[in-house]
Amino acid sequence: MMIVAVPRLCARLLKGEARLPSGADLWKDTRIHLSDGMGKVFCNTFTGARLETEAHQSGSVLAAAELFDQCPVALLTPANGRA
Repeated sequence: MMIVAVPRLCARLLKGEARLPSGADLWKDTRIHLSDGMGKVFCNTFTGARLETEAHQSGSVLAAAELFDQCPVALLTPANGRA
């Protein structure tokens, strides 16, 4: 199993700034909601970052600020190697 995360509507989000859509200042409290049973810990294939989900009233979520901290796209695989 893999998760691909790619932001949409970046031009509007960046408000004309010439930069990549990454960093906590841009994403603030944006969360990505995951389906049940997808796992709790992931590895970003592009950056090597290890990401843990957060508990939320609607299920598990990933913080976009953490997910897109170094790179504006992410390819996540379960950290324990499950496929």
